[in-house]
Amino acid sequence: SDSAAAAGGGGAGAGSSFGVPAAGKVPSSTAHAHQPPPLQQLSEEMLDYYNQIAEDIEDSKKRQEVFLRLDSVVKNRFPFAKLIVFGSCAVGLGSKKSDIDACVVMKDCPELGALKEEHGEDDYKRFVLSEISKELEDEKSGWEVLKTLLDIRIPLIKCTDKTTKLEADISFSNAVMHEAKTQLLRKFSQSHALVRVLILTVKYWSGQRKIRDSFMLNSYAWTLLTIQFLQVKMPFIFQPNQDQNVKM
Repeated sequence: SDSAAAAGGGGAGAGSSFGVPAAGKVPSSTAHAHQPPPLQQLSEEMLDYYNQIAEDIEDSKKRQEVFLRLDSVVKNRFPFAKLIVFGSCAVGLGSKKSDIDACVVMKDCPELGALKEEHGEDDYKRFVLSEISKELEDEKSGWEVLKTLLDIRIPLIKCTDKTTKLEADISFSNAVMHEAKTQLLRKFSQSHALVRVLILTVKYWSGQRKIRDSFMLNSYAWTLLTIQFLQVKMPFIFQPNQDQNVKM
């Protein structure tokens, strides 16, 4: 899970499209035929792994439908609020098992001013999340609340859609920061198929080695390190109109 507390990501407004996933599988021929056999095998294994776990267009559509249902639950309780999506799914770097990271955004209006006056500038966010949690706990909502964490640095709700079993994290954090990160990462992820392949592989590897979490390098940090590596070693793949058949 690329949670709000751990990784951040970026934002896209409710109702807008998620990050565009790859149109199809990356062919194994992308692995460089002139590599030494061990490296050639590694390249082929990375591509096989990516093709198995990377989300496709149908996965993205399903997540967006689930996200819109979640957004409607929030609006039902707070009509002047909405959710924005951020994280790996917002930039086309999600896997089939990636959860949905969402952030609450509230319109500057008298109702928001009343909330702040009643609960305080900081605590009103915890109140909002606690109320959203109650809405999600209603059997008619179609959601199951796994955890409501209000006493951590970035309070959040962890929940699961009962129909699709997709998980979602709802936080009340810096929406402007999420938007900026999303635009940056989306631009990189859409520049070349190999960017998505390497980022998803590195995230998987770091998770398996237990060196990816909020106390060390989180998912966002590993993504930035991977992009920096590609900028140094293969800068041409970030150029406009580059050949998508560049070998690894």
